[in-house]
Amino acid sequence: MSLTAELSANVAQIQQQFLELLEQELTDADAAISLINQFEQALLALSQQTVPTVKLTLYLQDNLSWLALQVEKLSAERTGVAEQLIQITRARKGNASYDNTKQF
Repeated sequence: MSLTAELSANVAQIQQQFLELLEQELTDADAAISLINQFEQALLALSQQTVPTVKLTLYLQDNLSWLALQVEKLSAERTGVAEQLIQITRARKGNASYDNTKQF
């Protein structure tokens, strides 16, 4: 197997691992970051080991677009979770305030 084929297989494997990680109910953020870094490094290695061709350029663009989309999804999910935490905190403060007022 050529180095290009190995690197392409590595990119596909990392991509699959990332998708499997996202299917879990609670995504491990550290594992996701690690896979994103591995994905970037594999694409970088692939781009540096061969003479650039149109096919390679399109392959890299497609994979970088996929990566950007996944990072965007994770960011949106993180924002949603942060908003939920803020709402929970406000509700707890509101309940505590109500309980304090109710005692008097």
